[in-house]
Amino acid sequence: YTALENLHLPPGQVKSFEQRMVDEITAVPGVRSAAISTHPLLNGSSWTLGIDAKAQKGASKFTWVTAQYFETLGVPVLAGRDFNANDVRNSRSIAIVNQTFVRQFLQGVNPIGQLIRTISEPNYPATQYEIVGVTRDTKYAGLRDEIPPQTFALLQQFPAPLRWSVAFVRSAAPLPTITSALKKRIGALYPDLQIEVHGFQSEIQESLTTERLMAVLSGFFGEHAEET
Repeated sequence: YTALENLHLPPGQVKSFEQRMVDEITAVPGVRSAAISTHPLLNGSSWTLGIDAKAQKGASKFTWVTAQYFETLGVPVLAGRDFNANDVRNSRSIAIVNQTFVRQFLQGVNPIGQLIRTISEPNYPATQYEIVGVTRDTKYAGLRDEIPPQTFALLQQFPAPLRWSVAFVRSAAPLPTITSALKKRIGALYPDLQIEVHGFQSEIQESLTTERLMAVLSGFFGEHAEET
């Protein structure tokens, strides 16, 4: 997690700073890939926007990410393409959607090249996106949640002020080693930047432990209810 307020960056420089951050992270020995997102995973955080697509209206979860996001998380792009270095702030607005989005909004139509439009909200103007890829359905907000329609757009085109972000790093190095290396490199370059590092696998394990605990409690209360 990175909090950006202490850097006092002009609004126009925040998104370019995020790309520089990715470059610095991937330069750390042992890092295989890295990407930045507006949302952490499996903590309930999400953003929903209204969608108008081929006369189908509804809502989709939205996340803005940099290139290599799906590669870093190990989520396959099943059709079309991933974001790449040629997709920049001034490019046309493009999106990658999940399988549930395709089923709900496009109903059998080839999604690649289809146009969708978001419904205007404060700080999020109505925007037309061209779908360039489809990614596999994956849990994002929480393990207990049904998988909703999910749209991924370019972080460089995020319309609202960006006050903090989440960097995902793929590495085979032990967590203490990579944490120390990341904090040393990023801290030397940006001493005012607030950084927190978490092991995602351990967070998943904690989520699963909570799920098991809730299942046990549910079972206990169910049995107790039958006895009373």
